[in-house]
Amino acid sequence: MLRLLLVATVMVSAVAGSTSISISYHIEKTWNGGEIDHPPIKFTLQGHGQNELLFLVEAPFFNDPPNPGGKPGQPFLGLWNYEVVEIFFLNDDNQYVEIELSPHGQHIVLLFKAQSETIRHSLPLKVKTTIHGDKWTGSARIPISYLPPKVTKFNAYGIHGSDPNRVYEALYTALATDPAPNFHALQYFSDIDLSQLIPPGSNDEMSELWQDALNGLFRYRVEATWNGRPIDHDPVMITLQGFQDGIEMNVTGPSFNESHVPRGRTGPVERLWEYEAVEMLFANEKNEYLRVSLGPLGHHQVMLVQDSPYTPLKKSLPLDYIVSQDPGKRTWKGSALIPPSFFPPHVNRMNAYVSHGSGSKRKHESLYPVSSHSTLNERLNLEYFVAIDFEFLEPKNPKSDYSSVWGEAIQSRAGTTTTEQPQPLKSEEGPMIPPEDIMTVLGPSTTLKPDRQHLLRRLDESVNNKQQQIGASAPDRNQGHVHVKHQQEGKVHPLRRKQDPPVEQDPVYKKEEPPQAPVFMTEDLPEEVDVVTTEDPLERVTVITTDDPLERVAVITTEDPLEKVSVFVKEDPPQAPVVVKEEPPQVPLLTKEEPLEDPLDVPLQDPLYETEGPFLEEDPLQDLIPSIDFVENKPILPAPHPFCIEEGLVKDYIRCQVFHECVVENNEWRVYHWRCPRGHYFDQEKIACITGYAC
Repeated sequence: MLRLLLVATVMVSAVAGSTSISISYHIEKTWNGGEIDHPPIKFTLQGHGQNELLFLVEAPFFNDPPNPGGKPGQPFLGLWNYEVVEIFFLNDDNQYVEIELSPHGQHIVLLFKAQSETIRHSLPLKVKTTIHGDKWTGSARIPISYLPPKVTKFNAYGIHGSDPNRVYEALYTALATDPAPNFHALQYFSDIDLSQLIPPGSNDEMSELWQDALNGLFRYRVEATWNGRPIDHDPVMITLQGFQDGIEMNVTGPSFNESHVPRGRTGPVERLWEYEAVEMLFANEKNEYLRVSLGPLGHHQVMLVQDSPYTPLKKSLPLDYIVSQDPGKRTWKGSALIPPSFFPPHVNRMNAYVSHGSGSKRKHESLYPVSSHSTLNERLNLEYFVAIDFEFLEPKNPKSDYSSVWGEAIQSRAGTTTTEQPQPLKSEEGPMIPPEDIMTVLGPSTTLKPDRQHLLRRLDESVNNKQQQIGASAPDRNQGHVHVKHQQEGKVHPLRRKQDPPVEQDPVYKKEEPPQAPVFMTEDLPEEVDVVTTEDPLERVTVITTDDPLERVAVITTEDPLEKVSVFVKEDPPQAPVVVKEEPPQVPLLTKEEPLEDPLDVPLQDPLYETEGPFLEEDPLQDLIPSIDFVENKPILPAPHPFCIEEGLVKDYIRCQVFHECVVENNEWRVYHWRCPRGHYFDQEKIACITGYAC
């Protein structure tokens, strides 16, 4: 407590009859307790309205290092390598936010789910800075939603100078014996009570931003016109989320029923932005960008563009896109899965746009508007794009080169430049979708745990057939929505995959592959071989016994050339051969023949791995599992999660084709995200992906 009183000053002032409390601090020591040789950095925390915390800075200006070169008022990743003042807010779960402010006007905001584990960065922030000779002042309006829930501790730092004379200063210092400065040494943070500064209860619950960040979801709302004026209707909401096979872009917005593309065939339509559409543009530093336009009736347009000068490289790329309408609420929802190969390498900024109306009532809206003195034609200027931490959506993009899609487009359009002029659109325009269009498949998000090595539930063809039977009574897929057909009738096209090495998976959940050579067809094949043949002429079980009495391997093969050989190894004493039925294929859970003396001796198993997945309504091996009461042996679950109460699968209440898997790993909740195949929705009661739509 004495330490806090030495550096903090509490001020109470009355303004227009209301009371405003602010707390000021002085950074007077180096990071490990040494003395500083200049006037101290002073900063003040003060409540600002109902939703913000004001961070005010007064500091000496060293101009060393010089201006980093980023645009003032915009995020600058790596700002900690320059002259900055930083503040951290921490809770008891080691979740924290870091805010950095530069005298030149750049800033950076980072969210951490644990010590040094970043889950978001480059969030927008309202910042103002001014340099006055050898001093500078700055202010940042920190949204309360940026704070982790229940903040209890904080620390602040100042950095300036160039190596080898780099200087690090701290409000609450580390030990003099520490080897090097580390501003993520959370043990040195000190107590703070924000209830004096912000409205009561405003920091008690986890904000939507933090929930989204922990779940790998990016959420945006288009709330202004192209030049920054408020809109007069509910905003369009756009969410982005990374899956193995692409980035899902979801749109929810009002139906204006204006300037629609003429009804008829859905799919790619040129110049869709001249009608009612929602767009998102993803750009890199070379001014190359992907433009994705989505319409409320199932039309879309996907373009690869090089700017400066404006050069469309490729148009009307195929897209997995589905739309649903809610006439009663006058809203529509669209969901598109964008392949990673469509994005230019090193995406680092973006913007979004909404267009609707016609003639004099035509309206244009922007996520990040242009300045008030700009013209309408400047709204697409890349200068107004804002940073995006794209690596949390597609981890390979920042390190990748041009994909084959971009490489071919650049090569085919080398040396060409076109400037498009608005032209009337005919309903017949736009190429047909090629048969090999992209399809939606299940896959985990690489946001929270990129090193996860298995896909738990990737639907194979047999499970798909099962779901078609289960979903026979599902709502008519043509009622209340528009379904964009991307494949020829009567023909199922193969999935388009990324060209990455195959991911290691559990045998039960592996995607069926073409036939491979038998596993044990080598010179080391054991001599003792027992063959058991069932009545089914298509089923054959070969039991191979090795010299090791504790090892027994069953190799199950069939004469079906489309069925892959499965291998199961069991380190139990030799037992009678196990014959596994073809429909549905399962891994025996308990093959021990002796009765269990004590049911509590049975090791607990993760229910997510006991069966072939949640998509089979009935488990034919359920009778083999004894009924055991584990009331007193249930594992202790971690602290409550926003939607994880127990381990298992939970539907997404906004996107019917998405569901989440709650898993306890290292005594904390981990959430993995899955997407049902195209034309399916997730049914919470059946724990299955069902044919049809329920969005």
